[in-house]
Amino acid sequence: MLGFSVTAVDFCQPLLDELHTKAGALPIVTVRSDILNYPAWTGRHPALIVCMGDTLTHLPDLAEAEDLARQCFRELDAGGRLVLTLRDYSREPDGALVVIPVEREEDRIFLCRLEYRTGSVTVEDILYSRRRGIWERTAGEYTKIRIAPDKILTGAGFGIEYSAVNTGMITVIARKGA
Repeated sequence: MLGFSVTAVDFCQPLLDELHTKAGALPIVTVRSDILNYPAWTGRHPALIVCMGDTLTHLPDLAEAEDLARQCFRELDAGGRLVLTLRDYSREPDGALVVIPVEREEDRIFLCRLEYRTGSVTVEDILYSRRRGIWERTAGEYTKIRIAPDKILTGAGFGIEYSAVNTGMITVIARKGA
């Protein structure tokens, strides 16, 4: 143990339960809440806030992402860092429609169809499953917002220490000045 305490915020109770089980005696506090419910997780003044995966792109709109960045800036100790990762939807590919093969197995094919719009991307998850020799298709659709994280972070007062795009994922490390 390195002496750090952790607060994990998520609205998914089974995920928080799994973390709690695996944490053992480590000082990890779980908070079941939406990250936009600031009173549920503020007041701790951490040295580091981490938001990984594609969480930010699932926020309702760009204004909510900007507000979250400002809240993280207020919450962090002086010199604290915010680490973000998210899917890079900033550059629209040729044509407004993209189909990405996500996974392929003998009896399962998972595709992701992206339709770029101004400020957002419509995502359709498409799953083909073969059962008893018959292929079935299921699909679900949702919208993600397009974010330029460097812009929202500097707008919130952060300095950017690191920013890179690797295999379609943006990683940013931002620092709150002393």
